[in-house]
Amino acid sequence: MGGGSTVIPVGADGLVDEATLVRILDAGPVLVAIQHVNNETGIIQPLDRLAPQIREAGSLLLADCAQSAGRLPLPDADFIAACAHKLGGPPGVGVLLVRDLATLEPCGGQEKGYRRGTQDVPNALAFAAALAVRPYDLERIAALRVRLETGVKQAGGLIIGERSPRMPTIGAISLAGGSSASLLVQFDLAGIAVSAGSACSSGAMKGSAVLAAMGVPRDVASGYLRISFGPETSETDVDRFIGEWRNIAARQAARAA
Repeated sequence: MGGGSTVIPVGADGLVDEATLVRILDAGPVLVAIQHVNNETGIIQPLDRLAPQIREAGSLLLADCAQSAGRLPLPDADFIAACAHKLGGPPGVGVLLVRDLATLEPCGGQEKGYRRGTQDVPNALAFAAALAVRPYDLERIAALRVRLETGVKQAGGLIIGERSPRMPTIGAISLAGGSSASLLVQFDLAGIAVSAGSACSSGAMKGSAVLAAMGVPRDVASGYLRISFGPETSETDVDRFIGEWRNIAARQAARAA
């Protein structure tokens, strides 16, 4: 971490430890950066409650809305970051919404110091087009996740963060005692794409810092998978996953017998 920065812990529910946040705010004005929706568990932070506390303390809130923009109402933050590819737009382009430019230190060479170089107009327009489509039917996707998680639990699997508020587009499941690497290979051979972490680090094959912060037991974290639900995900897709999950769970149980 950078000099002077502090990591705010989360509880077993994946939610920000608000007592620690209050102590940090009491120490003086700071910039608080919080993921609106966690990219590995889908857990939603209560920014509607935290934002007023941060503002009253004279601090600034940066909300990472990569997973929530276009799906949930944007929080009342000083800075909001979002990216295009999570909404069907092109990868490599994002947006930073700023409440007050005076809270930024200009360091570029154009537009009064707030921009360094030539703008990527084509990708900016593509991002705008993706925002206009708004393809997510969250009610339908929530029903699909319930269907998948019910099948996972019936076959001996676990749901991570099940009792926390979660974004329907992300599922975090585990086959305790299993291996994420082995699960990925088996699902890949079945033609099913899943991951063992965030997309930006899915090839790293190391323990999830998110699950470690939540205190998830090692045998549960070792068999963790992240499931993504998109606009085109269907009941057939979910049922195919459940069928393969049952097969994998049965093979693991047979080896353990």
